[in-house]
Amino acid sequence: MRRVIAQIVALCIFTLLIGTLSYRWGWRRGNRAGITARLSTLGVGQKWEGGARDIASAAPAVARNADWQKAFANIARVAEPAVVHIRVVKRIPLDPFEEFFYEFFSERPPVQEGYGSGFFFRDDGYILTNFHVIEGAQRLRIGLYDKTELDAKPIGWDPWLDLAVLKVELPRGKKIHVLRLGDSDKVEVGDWAIAIGNPFGLGQTITVGFINAKEREFETVEGKRSVHSYLQTSALINPGNSGGPLLNVRGEVIGINTFIYNPTGQKFGIGIGFAIPINTVK
Repeated sequence: MRRVIAQIVALCIFTLLIGTLSYRWGWRRGNRAGITARLSTLGVGQKWEGGARDIASAAPAVARNADWQKAFANIARVAEPAVVHIRVVKRIPLDPFEEFFYEFFSERPPVQEGYGSGFFFRDDGYILTNFHVIEGAQRLRIGLYDKTELDAKPIGWDPWLDLAVLKVELPRGKKIHVLRLGDSDKVEVGDWAIAIGNPFGLGQTITVGFINAKEREFETVEGKRSVHSYLQTSALINPGNSGGPLLNVRGEVIGINTFIYNPTGQKFGIGIGFAIPINTVK
C-alpha cells in the first residue's frame, strides 16, 4: 500500500514539474513575440538578436541630424566674420562741484567702458547696431573677427527706434564680410533663429533657438518709450549682445538683438530675448 502511495506522489511531482517547465517556455516565447509586436506597432523598426540591437534603420535620422549640425556650422563660418565687437568709452556724469574739482586740479574725469555688438551691412565699412550701445560715447572702438581694432564714428542714429549706423575707415586692401538683410515680414513663429554677439565682453558667441512670437509690443523698454514691435526669440541673448544680428537658417539678418526680459530683474538672459525686425531698418 505504501509503495502505491509513493508511486502516486512521484507521478504527481513529475507531472507538476513538466507543466511548470512547459508554461515557462511558452510564456517566454509569447512574451518575446509580444515585445516584437509592440516595437513594430510603435514604429521602432529594430530587431533584437542575442541582445544586440541593429541600428541600421536609424541611420537616415542620424544623417539628417548631422546635416542640421553642419548647417549651423556653415552659418557660423559665414556670418561670424561680419559681426563686430563694440567697445564704448563713456564719461561718467559729474555734478558741478566734481567738474570744478577735476578742472582745478587738471585731472582727467573718470570714464566707464561698456560693450556691445554690431555687424557690417556694407563692404565700405558701415555697421548697424543699437543706439543705446553708443549713447553718450566719447570713443568707439571696433573689434573685427581677425582681432583687428579700428576706431569708429557714428554716422546716423535714431533714439526712438534705438538704431545707429557707424563707419570705420578700412586699411587699404582690407576686405570685410557683410551680412545680407532678410525679410522679417516672412518670419514665422517656430522658425529657427541664430544670435551672434559679444555677451559680457567675452567675444564672438553664437546661440541657437526659435522665433517664439512676433509683434511683441511694449510701452517702454529700459525706461524709454518703445515705438515698434519686436521679434521674440529663445536664442540666448545677454548684456553685450545688443546690436548683434539675429539670423535665419539662410544666414540672413532678420532682426537686431536689443533687450532681454528677466522677471527677477537680473541682468542675464533666460531665453526670452527681443530683436528689432530688420524691415524696420530698411
